[in-house]
Amino acid sequence: MKIVGILLARMGSSRRPGKSLADVSGAPLITRILQRMLAFDRFDEVVLASPDTEQDQPLLAAGKAAGAIPFAGSEEDVLDRLYQAAKARGADIIVHIGGDCPFCDHELMGRALDMLLEGEAEFVSNLNPMTYPAGLDVDAMTIGALERCWERATLKTTRIHCLSYIHQNPEQFRTLNFEHTENIGHLRWTLDYPEDLELVRRVFEALGPQGQYFGMQQILDFLAANPEIAALNAHLSDFVPDQPAYWDSEGYLSDLRDDIANLISEAGLLDGDRNYGAAAATYAQARDMIGELFTRADTFARRHGGADTTTEGIQCMSATNV
Repeated sequence: MKIVGILLARMGSSRRPGKSLADVSGAPLITRILQRMLAFDRFDEVVLASPDTEQDQPLLAAGKAAGAIPFAGSEEDVLDRLYQAAKARGADIIVHIGGDCPFCDHELMGRALDMLLEGEAEFVSNLNPMTYPAGLDVDAMTIGALERCWERATLKTTRIHCLSYIHQNPEQFRTLNFEHTENIGHLRWTLDYPEDLELVRRVFEALGPQGQYFGMQQILDFLAANPEIAALNAHLSDFVPDQPAYWDSEGYLSDLRDDIANLISEAGLLDGDRNYGAAAATYAQARDMIGELFTRADTFARRHGGADTTTEGIQCMSATNV
């Protein structure tokens, strides 16, 4: 059985372009993440899967220099990039780590693998609900589960946000989630904003300046002893207790609007063909996504200082022409 860790990263991040090569304690961020993955002794291979674009070539080169296997795939269809990378390496088990997860944790990756290998589940995550700090995300899956996700996910949001189809449709998969003993999901150890990067740099400089491994508890202890560092990005937390991890970036909202508009157009065609049952089901799917759009737009507006979040949501809705 071949276990492959796959890191998905790109240079064209919508919120912080080029962050993957940002300097963190004397090395590119991508190198720091890969050092942590390569030090995990349960991976047979570690792959860096990035877009096959000119701007991503330095990223792929940095990954190869760090010791990872580079894989170039689709820029926009991130699910396809993950699936094709897994297929190319002959993976039986895949552990997915995101490029905005600088502190990927050996204990959590090991726990996900243990639960998966027990055989009851084909997809294990710590995101539904999210009780660990944002940025300690881990997904472990069989190649069969990933392949079915790749086959069934058709919406733009489920192709770009590559495993969201499984998170949104757990009844179609044998899934398990593991949680922390206390809910600390409000902590931001991810990378979207300058304040996030500053916190990451300060942690690496203190705990692993030469790439030494350190775990979640060491970070918690360090931040408890240095509250001024913990406060650097605390105001950016978008944590919602007891809810699945979700995306509220401007890019995700735009993708969601596109999906709603396409579904309504599709439903109209079905209705015109008198396929009323399928039309009703498609309209219902669009309706549910409209509710999701309002929720996410509200969070986005609050984070960015929107005075009237309902107005923000309506503005997002109007952009869909629905």
